[in-house]
Amino acid sequence: MLDRHSLRTEQSQRDVIYTNSMKLMSSKLTLFLVYFLLVILIKILFAIRTDLLSGLSSLTAVSVISNHDDR
Repeated sequence: MLDRHSLRTEQSQRDVIYTNSMKLMSSKLTLFLVYFLLVILIKILFAIRTDLLSGLSSLTAVSVISNHDDR
C-alpha cells in the first residue's frame, strides 16, 4: 500500500514537472513568435515608409522642376 502511494505520488510529481515544462516551452514559443512577427512588421513598415519618402522626394523634385520650367 505504501509502495503504491509513493509510486502514485512520484508519478503525480512527474506529471506536474512535465506540465510545467510544457507550459514554459509554450510560453517561450509564443514569445518567440510574437517577437518574430513584430520584427517582420517593423521591417515592412520601415520599407513602406522608405518607399513613401523616396516617392515623396521624387514627386517634390518633379514639382520643383516643373515649376522651374513654367517660369
